[in-house]
Amino acid sequence: MSKIFTHDQDILFQHCDPAGIVFYPRFFEMINLTIERWFDKAIGYSFAQMHVADQTAVPTASVEATFNAPGKLGEEWQWHLTVERVGRTSVKVRVWGTHDAQTKVESTMTLVHITKSTGRPIEWSQELKDKMTLYLEKE
Repeated sequence: MSKIFTHDQDILFQHCDPAGIVFYPRFFEMINLTIERWFDKAIGYSFAQMHVADQTAVPTASVEATFNAPGKLGEEWQWHLTVERVGRTSVKVRVWGTHDAQTKVESTMTLVHITKSTGRPIEWSQELKDKMTLYLEKE
């Protein structure tokens, strides 16, 4: 059984339009927060370490999203992340947000590990690949 990374997120006024419905670009911020927390809490590689100390980054190479139902002010969501593929220099993750056991948002993203000085892809360390593989979806 592969691991699933999960964290909680309250839908706040800052996420919503005046009608109290989440403005869809805010979902991408929440998805990115899930990825950042996964790197920090599950993988042990914080964005501070990655971006500042190591001078690397993980820009998004591709993203797909499906919005199944609106998010509303005051809801308590759970965000989940699994890994679909770990490549030599990239990782494809699946992130989905739920409220009351209903999947409201689903996304897949491919992130590429780069060095900031050149913008060129660099390989993941074996340690990071091993940790990411713990979240790899099993067929």
